[in-house]
Amino acid sequence: MSTTVATLRTKATLENMLTHANDRNRYMQGALSSIDAILRMGLAAQTMADAIAEELEKVRQFNAEATEKYRKRGERIDARRYPDEDE
Repeated sequence: MSTTVATLRTKATLENMLTHANDRNRYMQGALSSIDAILRMGLAAQTMADAIAEELEKVRQFNAEATEKYRKRGERIDARRYPDEDE
């Protein structure tokens, strides 16, 4: 039975991907909670639409920030030399 061992670079890359997914999920859950609260407030239609649009814009901004962090972490991973890699 053979066992495949992931390299440290692979592990770092997978951790980066998981962190990115968690960040995006956290932002989306926050927005959904805010939108749920907005819907329960009984606001006028236009006021409600404006508030929801504002929350969705925040999600777009947060996702852009999360993607930028993901990219920067990826660059650091790519630039780093890992001890389990051949010279």
